[in-house]
Amino acid sequence: MKIKINDDLFEKIERLAKLSLEPQEREELKKDLNEILAYMEMLDELNVSNVEPLYTPVESETSLREDQVKEFDNVQGIVGNFPEEEDGLLKVSKVIQREEKSTKK
Repeated sequence: MKIKINDDLFEKIERLAKLSLEPQEREELKKDLNEILAYMEMLDELNVSNVEPLYTPVESETSLREDQVKEFDNVQGIVGNFPEEEDGLLKVSKVIQREEKSTKK
């Protein structure tokens, strides 16, 4: 089954991905996607019936170390270097903005 990225399919992909590409970018990306699909079709032709499935690329077990609790004794050094502190807590600028609920319907 040969798949080819044509203009219609690419426009759908572009819309779903919420992209807005220039014509030159669109042509380059379309060419790249077609090359990737051609490579996948080439891989599809390989006979892998005697190959065991690979569940992970790392075949050795990961050696883990024991958790060790370590005291950190320079807390005041960090607090002293921070721009704002209040009651032992570090103040940071607001990261998330709340959206105002609209009363219009």
